[in-house]
Amino acid sequence: MAHTSDSEEKLNVELNIVPFIDLLSTLVLFLLVTAVWIQIGAIPASVDSKGKSNNRFSEDTRLTIRLTSKGYVLHWPKGLSGVLQIPTVSGKYNQEVLLSELKNAVKKKNLSHVAVQSDEDVEYGLVAETIDIVKQGDVSQVALSTE
Repeated sequence: MAHTSDSEEKLNVELNIVPFIDLLSTLVLFLLVTAVWIQIGAIPASVDSKGKSNNRFSEDTRLTIRLTSKGYVLHWPKGLSGVLQIPTVSGKYNQEVLLSELKNAVKKKNLSHVAVQSDEDVEYGLVAETIDIVKQGDVSQVALSTE
């Protein structure tokens, strides 16, 4: 038989929820910071139902930057320099030359619209870096072309 006495202590079964609340508040903080970063890093896109962009700029006013495995190919709008090729140097894209060309075009040629295209063999990270370079070049309208 089990012996019970009044001198035995009862078990404390209270649950401490303070660490759980701390964990939840930390997760909410990460959620808010991530949501802000996603909004800052987003490129606004306006697309019709059939995949055509609402922002239609003619070839006469738009610079097209094409990424190939050999480097950048810049197709200037009509009335400007035509086609400019910026080859890769030791297998790396020459981003400094691209940035200087863009800054000169914005200042001297009043360029405001740029479309970025790439070949299938170009990594997507290079396309994103090119878009960042175009933004650094003070271009007001940047588009990602899938043609």
